Amino acid sequence: MYSNSGVDSSYNQGIYLSSFGLGSDKIILDFDSDCLKAGFSGEYKPLIKIPLRKEQQVIQDDFCETSFRLSPSKIGLFENPLRENDLKVINQVLKLTLIDLYKKYLLLDSRLRKVVIVESPSLPDPIKKLISKILLKDMFVPSITFFPGSLMSLMTLGKLEGLVVECGFNQTSITPVFDGRPLELYSKSTSIGYSQIQTHLSNLLCKHATYSLKGSENKSLLSDSILTFELTSHIIDNFMFASPLSPPLELIVDKNSPKTERYYNVTSDFLFDWYQQNCMASDIEFTWKTLSEVPITISIPGWIRERIFELFFFGDFASDLLGIVPLIVKIMKSVPVDLRRTLISQILVVGGLSVIPNLRLRILKDLVTLLLSDDRCKPLADSAALCDEVDPALQIDSVENDITSTINKNDVFNSHEKDTKNVHYKNSGLVFSPLNRAWIGTSIATSANINGFEISLDNFDEFGVSSQYM
Repeated sequence: MYSNSGVDSSYNQGIYLSSFGLGSDKIILDFDSDCLKAGFSGEYKPLIKIPLRKEQQVIQDDFCETSFRLSPSKIGLFENPLRENDLKVINQVLKLTLIDLYKKYLLLDSRLRKVVIVESPSLPDPIKKLISKILLKDMFVPSITFFPGSLMSLMTLGKLEGLVVECGFNQTSITPVFDGRPLELYSKSTSIGYSQIQTHLSNLLCKHATYSLKGSENKSLLSDSILTFELTSHIIDNFMFASPLSPPLELIVDKNSPKTERYYNVTSDFLFDWYQQNCMASDIEFTWKTLSEVPITISIPGWIRERIFELFFFGDFASDLLGIVPLIVKIMKSVPVDLRRTLISQILVVGGLSVIPNLRLRILKDLVTLLLSDDRCKPLADSAALCDEVDPALQIDSVENDITSTINKNDVFNSHEKDTKNVHYKNSGLVFSPLNRAWIGTSIATSANINGFEISLDNFDEFGVSSQYM
């Protein structure tokens, strides 16, 4: 979690001036089901990341904010599909979270600054309406504007076209963007997100991983009582990676697939045997404390470390889970023919799972494999590429690519200036974390005075927020 303890004095001074209405920066909010990222426009990263949880709510009949308590939950603030009975609780959680955000971290009056919200495909419309109602009617912000997260992510790389894969907590969405416009008609999503990977990991660990008490040689299989949200998150973030070796297609194609479309199954016992036989990762042991503060040593097989994300890549037909790579192929078949090469050549993966080692490269590798195996998409295989992949030949510290050396060597350089600058800035934007690309892109766009439609109290009722969400 980001904290405000490391913010320098000039930043604190900027907050101080903003609190008196002397600044022009806006507040940028990026919601997912498990966290809220917030900060000021013009900054290179969010100021704070606040977890969003709901569990064991205590709500009295005469509800007031002081009677409302929260404790950590295994799930995020909302699930897909969204349950209507949870909306009242979600409304109160969001309200208290936003009030704390302004009081503890932003340190300013909510009435002084306009708000820009990163619009993610994983954010349901009822949640957007709740957020809008809280900000406008309860906190009296001047206005709110929604910026599409897919386009904002591409803007961090100076691009307005591409295929954006947004890995959220509850779902992963794939959105094609062309000419600065998200093509939502062709976007697709799957329920495989961070939480689904956690569930898949827990199931595998209960069957194949062991633990022992400190100082004891007796080992037992892990149980659900030990595999908490914090433990599975720790394992995914620190020990898991995507294997560079893809399983053969003939092993993962479901036999019940129709002729017109192929479905995949990566969780069969036969495949687990293949994973173990072709394992390249070593087994790992680490120490962990249970909820009762008892230290234990956990042992995880190497094949689980490198194969946990096969579900993310191909999905599981038996569980009605769609994989990322087959979804990209579906999108390529559905978009207009003249856009396909442009989109497939600029794939951008952002979100929580995007920082997993080798995950982005495996998506590209498996995508090329599926494209080559499909007669309709085979010509696109040569064009598939990641738009945020570093090109070592175009690093700006190279003498040949340094624009200043070109200027010194040539008296007349106007004809070469454009090409040289393009080379010089080819890898710009790669320094930004994939976790925060949508937020950072919104910060860049807002600082560049790129505006959108502003929703205020004057036109808020036109958007039809139903009383059932209040």
